[in-house]
Amino acid sequence: MRAHGCRGEKAPIQASQRWHIERTHAWQNAFHRLARCYERRAAVIDAFFDLADTIITVRSLLRRAWTTHHWDGPPNRRP
Repeated sequence: MRAHGCRGEKAPIQASQRWHIERTHAWQNAFHRLARCYERRAAVIDAFFDLADTIITVRSLLRRAWTTHHWDGPPNRRP
């Protein structure tokens, strides 16, 4: 029995899609509050994940704007 499936069969998640998911999870792991969650309510946990995803998105947009628009000086701190 083969571990990776047979030829001609598609994997359940394609490699390109899986890579995006793994990269996002790695970015979320940088937020240590998410790694060790002591909250009891699911709404609070979801709020922390939403906040982390928002910060990740804003940082990505700032980096992209920095490379495409080239404003006069560098930002005050690294995004």
